[in-house]
Amino acid sequence: MMVVGGDPLHPDATALTAEFVSLPPWNPMFPSFVYLPVRKPVQPPHGFRSAVAYDEASKTWITVGPNGTDISTDDGSQLAASSSRPQRQRRSGRGPALECPFPSVRRRP
Repeated sequence: MMVVGGDPLHPDATALTAEFVSLPPWNPMFPSFVYLPVRKPVQPPHGFRSAVAYDEASKTWITVGPNGTDISTDDGSQLAASSSRPQRQRRSGRGPALECPFPSVRRRP
């Protein structure tokens, strides 16, 4: 399971923006608050990320935030920006909040 976040007051800071938590099989002998191993990606997302999704068909992790989108096709080891210049939301609030990294995805007008 990938967990994303960071500092929303400093959206370009990359510290603590993503971690993987290995969930053990459920066991009634152990409480749910036991320590879970954590793995950090080699290349973290490029700033604060507010959401993450996994596309099973393409085996791709997608993270999104106010300064862009990062994707990973190597099970989250390296998250790369989906473009060299992330799009920012327009002041009117009606701009693209998510830059789609896949050409098959259509944007609404």
